[in-house]
Amino acid sequence: MKKLIILLIAALLPIVATAADTVSDNSPLTKKEQRRTLRGYKGFVELGSIMDHATVFGWEDQRGHHFDLLTSHGYQFNNFFYLGGGTGVLAYPQYGVLMPLFGNIRINVLNNRISPVIDLKGGYSVGRFYGGFWSIDIGVRVKLKGKKAMYATIGTMFQNDANPTVNWIDIGPSGYSNYLDDWSNAGFGIRFGYEF
Repeated sequence: MKKLIILLIAALLPIVATAADTVSDNSPLTKKEQRRTLRGYKGFVELGSIMDHATVFGWEDQRGHHFDLLTSHGYQFNNFFYLGGGTGVLAYPQYGVLMPLFGNIRINVLNNRISPVIDLKGGYSVGRFYGGFWSIDIGVRVKLKGKKAMYATIGTMFQNDANPTVNWIDIGPSGYSNYLDDWSNAGFGIRFGYEF
């Protein structure tokens, strides 16, 4: 009987030691560690719809409405600050497709499950028109499991045409006159995104 008790104790000793070891591993994170749980590679994909400023304010119909699909990839330094770069597609029904190449700064204001977010993009677009591209958005981020989240933002976007065309018009007996057709687009919009 003595041998059986010693054998049971010897068999249960590793289980007890493992249980005690896992209890010590579940210690709470320090404040510094809690601010770095998102640290590392981060990617974003977002879909948006932008309405031209001139149409919003009733100045004129610029027909600059467009849809965009953007992606950004970079490094999340802590739970608040992200720096990366991206590309995407801006689809204008009237003007064609542009492809922006941009740098991206993103700030999560709080370290909570639901947090305000500020997103800044700046770069250059190529396509039928080409020129500077800027976007400033504010919104709400909702944390999902792991390092994932969904977000919705509203903001403003500006797209410039770096190569304006010269158009000639017939002004009657005195001949022709020219004017610079400088296309640019600024608008308000909403974007929905997913981060991973």
